Amino acid sequence: MQSPKNIGIRAIEVHFPKNFILQDHLEDRDIEILGEDQREKIKGKYTKGLGQTALSFCTDHEDTVSIAMNAIQSLFDKYNLDESMFGRLEIGTESGIDRSKSIKSFLMQLFPTNHTLMGVDNTNACYGGTAALLNSLAWMESSQWDGRLALVVCTDIAVYEEMASRPTGGCGAVAMAIGPDAPIVFEPGLLSHHFVHGYDFYKPNPANPHPLVDGPLSLLLYYECLDYCYFGYRQKCFNQIQHQNVDKSVDKITDISVDNFDYICLHNPFQNHIKKCTGRLAYLKDKNGDEPEIDETRKNPRFMSELSATHRPLFNEKVSPSCRLSMFCGNGYTSSLYLAIASLIDSVADMNGKRVLCFSYGSGAASSMFSFRVNGDISNMRKNLNLEERLSARNQRTVIEYEKAIELENLRFKSAPYNPSDSLDLLWDKSWYLESIDEKWMRHYKRKE
Repeated sequence: MQSPKNIGIRAIEVHFPKNFILQDHLEDRDIEILGEDQREKIKGKYTKGLGQTALSFCTDHEDTVSIAMNAIQSLFDKYNLDESMFGRLEIGTESGIDRSKSIKSFLMQLFPTNHTLMGVDNTNACYGGTAALLNSLAWMESSQWDGRLALVVCTDIAVYEEMASRPTGGCGAVAMAIGPDAPIVFEPGLLSHHFVHGYDFYKPNPANPHPLVDGPLSLLLYYECLDYCYFGYRQKCFNQIQHQNVDKSVDKITDISVDNFDYICLHNPFQNHIKKCTGRLAYLKDKNGDEPEIDETRKNPRFMSELSATHRPLFNEKVSPSCRLSMFCGNGYTSSLYLAIASLIDSVADMNGKRVLCFSYGSGAASSMFSFRVNGDISNMRKNLNLEERLSARNQRTVIEYEKAIELENLRFKSAPYNPSDSLDLLWDKSWYLESIDEKWMRHYKRKE
């Protein structure tokens, strides 16, 4: 079989719940709980402090399987795709519903006649979606490729037990058809990684679905991974340019920087964090990577805030177009980076010829940096995403209703049998949903009429 060329994204779809709350209202609710004397400390903390506007949440008819099913179903419907077209299905998630049975195995219900569909789940905090993507690319570039497309699905629900972490929650699923001759092409050979051991975010208790979080450590590890991935990616770019002798303007490694990209997509837990990361990428532009002050600046909050303020024009130009879904739906965990890519496609009218830098991070920690070019018309992707209209069609709920939804989710996690009690009117039309959990903990799904 001839080696595939121009491998990349041929189709992309997102799914987010129909229900959301405003972060401004979450601030008011926390003031109500903690007392009026906390108003000055809390008011503006989630909106201005984190930079978030809204937060998506699920009913008890929704889980990581159902939202993934909806992303796939919508991708198939909008792009006229068929189950037989796919030879690999890779899932990224950190919200698995079974410690043995993969989410991918549940999704086989959408592939009832395709029993040669390879792939399973990938789990490492928010990095699993990128692991799923890289596995699919490696398969397609290998002698094992059978000529069919790959389907990469990222699906997660971010809910926290501690009140202080609630505003960094969210929900989302992304489905991407990966194949040759794509209009969005991943740049071959330009891929860097950084992996370390750290306890910044983890879920050690099988009786509790919620994570333990060390927020300050997580930010430090994110910065460390960003730095090392950037230096590694830049070195690969420089080596490739020198080997191919294609760019006479590059004679030293610091000639390669964020200036070489039209847009930047980052794993996005909340807006103000990636504003600092944008500033950090600009700061690294003239660094060789061995300067001792690089490590120290990661630990300096004032310095990071100054970088954010100084390089706000860079953020507005190259990063902000990728932030819509994060700002209005919250943290999608494994789907976060790919929600950013979808937001970018939706936000920019003409992407043809544009080059995009991507960074993926997952706590623990795992990270990668890669890039893609748009080589063709992707206006059909933009039309199919239609994010502004879809976001405006959601139901705004109260924070009390959100808290009730979390209570039901916690009850469902520990209960069998379980029959969801939320109204199906709270779901999108024609949605797949969790119908019931039987006495053997088996989950049953159905599509809304």
